Amino acid sequence: METTSIDKLAKQGQAVAAKAADMASDLGRETAPILNRASSQTQTAGKWGISALGDMVSHARDAATDASDTVLAYTKKNPAKALGIAAVAGALLFAIAKANAMRRD
Repeated sequence: METTSIDKLAKQGQAVAAKAADMASDLGRETAPILNRASSQTQTAGKWGISALGDMVSHARDAATDASDTVLAYTKKNPAKALGIAAVAGALLFAIAKANAMRRD
């Protein structure tokens, strides 16, 4: 009698396992298109982000070049004023650095 109960239990276990395998297979078939679409969208977003970053770097480089050209032109026209501005800026930076060093101690 015990053998019959064990056999029934084993068959029920096999049936449950087979059903779970079928459900997992169905789930895999249903989720594959969703995962493929998500992967494609992620790749597209990544490419767009890299492109946007490249554009931002290019704009920043152009702005830095323009600023450098402007500073050079101003320095050539007004060397004394440019030297004075540089001295004041250096003094301010030194004062800020000294204040930060004192605060740390």
